[in-house]
Amino acid sequence: MTEHEDGAAPTPTPYDHLRPTAPERAGVDPGVYRVVGTDPVTLLRVGDADGRRVTTGG
Repeated sequence: MTEHEDGAAPTPTPYDHLRPTAPERAGVDPGVYRVVGTDPVTLLRVGDADGRRVTTGG
């Protein structure tokens, strides 16, 4: 991710892997998400809360 000099939140870029800091507040499942789009930001859940890979397709 790109860090901003002014302390603003980092800008996600494709292939970044992120974890929600407060999943219950954000209304998402805990886990690991991969950035797959940036306009708008689109995430794909790729891991569970323990970091184990999850199946997200057919």
